[in-house]
Amino acid sequence: MTSDDDFEIRYQFRFPDDSTRDFLFTLDKDSLALKSTVDTNNLPEWTRLDYHKCSNCTLKAEDNPLCPVAKEYYYILDSFKASFSFEEVKVIAKVPERVYFKETSLQSGISSMIGIVNVTSGCPVLSTLRPMVRYHLPFASSEETTFRSASVFLLKKYLQNKDKGVLPKIDWQELADELEQVSIVNLGLAGRIKGMSSGDANINSLLILDGFAKITGFTLENGIEELRYLFEDHVNPSQEP
Repeated sequence: MTSDDDFEIRYQFRFPDDSTRDFLFTLDKDSLALKSTVDTNNLPEWTRLDYHKCSNCTLKAEDNPLCPVAKEYYYILDSFKASFSFEEVKVIAKVPERVYFKETSLQSGISSMIGIVNVTSGCPVLSTLRPMVRYHLPFASSEETTFRSASVFLLKKYLQNKDKGVLPKIDWQELADELEQVSIVNLGLAGRIKGMSSGDANINSLLILDGFAKITGFTLENGIEELRYLFEDHVNPSQEP
């Protein structure tokens, strides 16, 4: 049952044989933390924190015996373990404000969905991107991801400095470094799950997320000039004669 303190995102995958698979993610409305419903009994070895542990992980096994992302992945990815990346599927994503629909490849749909788990399940590295989930944009392109990441970063810097009465210092390398850490975790998660599936849809969905992180980081490291065209009339307004 949904409470007033919940924020829900629903995904439905519709396959050519008319079968469907449904997933519900319930988040705390304020913290945007995932309210887990996973039965942690009898989870496979690859969900344990020390199994293929990410090199930049700051968690300790005595406090967190399970990887917070991997334990949430299990029941999701188990649904697609025999599936292949380019299977055609219809995906419906529902957020409180609207509904999204796309006919796409299975890997694209899974990638969009597990991005929710990544930032909300408690991974200290991936949680830096959590604010983006409040305005979750399914099937985002690399340019949309760059724009949203940069916008969230700027807003965060503004709020951090607002009460100090100083202008924030904007160093895009700071965000690029954060995304580099995200990429390390994405590859670590891929290493965890590579043996669980006979198909390639699960592993490739993670590689798509990692690709977006790398592209966004590259754009930021190069002065975010690739997005300048969006503001050209405002950055360099034409002079009327």
